[in-house]
Amino acid sequence: MSPRGLGNIPKAPEGDSGGGERGNFIRNTRILTDGEFCKIRFLTDVDEMYFEWQHSVRDAQGNFRGYKICPSSAFNQECDDCKSGNNSASLQFFGWVWEYNHTYTEPGDNRTSIKEGKRTVYREDVNAVRLFRYSNFHKASLEMRANKYGTLLDRDYEWIRSGEKGSKRPQYMLEPSDDGKEPMPKELVTVAAGLPDLEDVALGRVETLDVNKKDVPYGEEEKVITIPLDDDKEEELPF
Repeated sequence: MSPRGLGNIPKAPEGDSGGGERGNFIRNTRILTDGEFCKIRFLTDVDEMYFEWQHSVRDAQGNFRGYKICPSSAFNQECDDCKSGNNSASLQFFGWVWEYNHTYTEPGDNRTSIKEGKRTVYREDVNAVRLFRYSNFHKASLEMRANKYGTLLDRDYEWIRSGEKGSKRPQYMLEPSDDGKEPMPKELVTVAAGLPDLEDVALGRVETLDVNKKDVPYGEEEKVITIPLDDDKEEELPF
């Protein structure tokens, strides 16, 4: 049986870096610096999130290129990375979210300046499916909200980063929307039902999204096409 549910994630052993960096399978939620956040609706509840040990993948020049499942953990097979001791595994969890918009601290293309309290931030509309992939160290905020409300699926949230870019131990806060409890829109229910299985994504079996699993705004008719997933060529992130 594949590992599911944040409550079933074991405590990290001593020496685990807990890295929850983004992989190269699809577009992830990426919050890079202090004060940056995104507005999301969870499409996967805590008891359905997938978790597994992952090793980083690097090219010949040593540049980070994503992650691969640890075969020792997933398949009870010998793992060269574990055997060598040069590339320790990190425990990560995976879930699906719908990202409505993303708020940055710096201006950029397709961003609209907005006054928020005493500061000016820059918001970009996203309206797309994202993979919510993080270190097991960040599961507590999700579990806390799920324990309080009984589910993560009945309201929107803001996922907020505290920690400058490059920080080895950033923190994340999951704040419920001021709108309170709202049923998941029917369009998002349909989107969620068509998403790939998280285990298939984590294992690299799924590398594209078909017509029922598209990274496009819901409610918009599209031609039948295959959309390649996001290839991560950016810097490795610590969390």
